[in-house]
Amino acid sequence: MISRKTSINFVILLVFVLAIGHSVQAITLGIGGTTTITIKCSDVNSNLSQCNAVSPCGKTCSASGSSGTCSCQFTCSTGGTFNACGRAVDALGLAGNQCLATVICNSAPQKPIYPPGGGGNGGGGPEDNGITWSHCLFQGESVPTFHWTYSDPDGDAQTAYEIWIDTNASFPNPKFNNLVNVKATSYVLDLLHDDEGDWLNELVWDTTYNWKVRVKDDHGNWSEFSNPNSFKTPKHTYPYPGFFWDPLEPTQEEVVVFTPDQTGVYYLWTVTEGEGVYTDGTGPTNKEPHIKFLTTTNRIKLKVTDSDAFFCESEPAEGTLLETQLPLPEYREVPPIIWLKNFFSEVASIFNGLFRFTTST
Repeated sequence: MISRKTSINFVILLVFVLAIGHSVQAITLGIGGTTTITIKCSDVNSNLSQCNAVSPCGKTCSASGSSGTCSCQFTCSTGGTFNACGRAVDALGLAGNQCLATVICNSAPQKPIYPPGGGGNGGGGPEDNGITWSHCLFQGESVPTFHWTYSDPDGDAQTAYEIWIDTNASFPNPKFNNLVNVKATSYVLDLLHDDEGDWLNELVWDTTYNWKVRVKDDHGNWSEFSNPNSFKTPKHTYPYPGFFWDPLEPTQEEVVVFTPDQTGVYYLWTVTEGEGVYTDGTGPTNKEPHIKFLTTTNRIKLKVTDSDAFFCESEPAEGTLLETQLPLPEYREVPPIIWLKNFFSEVASIFNGLFRFTTST
């Protein structure tokens, strides 16, 4: 628990005999914080004998005449709210008490710890507690996300966190540091947000770094920094699973040729929705498969793996939607002579209905 020694003066004015209305002042200190309580007394009859500090620290001070003061030191050793009160006594033994302030002793959040597990979403990547990796979302980049826990003995809400990253576990300058005024227990690394602008604009492959984080509660108390935690960037970039196809808007049962964005890796194509057959002697492990889809709604996914067993799958995880169009209806052209023959046949039938021919012998 962080110990913050804070010296703040509290002044309480007590007017003996004459009661005064006053709004209550309040101050919040972390555990270990110290404040000075100063009591000021006055007596309209100029007959003071004592001006005492009663709480949260106690001290008796002699006084005379119309005014007097008394001060004592108070240190927050436990959490809670404490009234700051004074007492004025005159020569006749008459006394007056007033409490015009409060001291709130509030514990700082506990030091963050790292959740177990972590790891990456591709083979061969580092698996460090408190870190997850995104190797496949952006071509040529592996982005770490840092995770920690937040806990406060007083149940106070989190309002901010500050994260540091450095190649040195002692975190000397220069370093990456970013103070973020939001409630969160994870942070996706963005090197453009270095508060001092004195560090790297990208991480180096196959390099060990260190990180730590501290958190702040809604009373303004900061926790201690977490224990330094190391992580190592991947050996190199992960293969990128992007691809395109031709034609872009195929018809059903039309051959579609798929072309990956990256070469020199192992390929695995999977039809995850719909029905498709490989044609032209290609198959699911070819670089450029030829697929004829028998359905109109299809999804296809590509997994690429390099020689170090680093792999990525196309996003979204269930595959890329590929909709084919139904083929146009087929029409057979009828020769013109058939139309003429049908026409004259219709004319003949009409005449046969209008006229009747008879023959005699």
